Amino acid sequence: MKTNLLITSLSCILVAISPARAASDYITTVESTPNLLGYWRFSPASLANSVVNGYTGTFNGGAAVGPANSGPTLADDPSNSAVLLNAPPVS
Repeated sequence: MKTNLLITSLSCILVAISPARAASDYITTVESTPNLLGYWRFSPASLANSVVNGYTGTFNGGAAVGPANSGPTLADDPSNSAVLLNAPPVS
């Protein structure tokens, strides 16, 4: 069975996090969420693949992972990358 996933927002995961917990390691907090099906970091290392549960993906239509520091700064991840939409083709 083939499943297609369309991501329409970078807010793919909504988790209620207390202020004290928000100050802890963001990545560990998300990855330790009970029943988490997938977590897409969109980093140069993971690209369009989930970093949990082995889901793989590809970017289409000119989407690509941006360079380090192109995304918003997250707790304990100052070099967060953004997903670039309609990015120029990589040669």
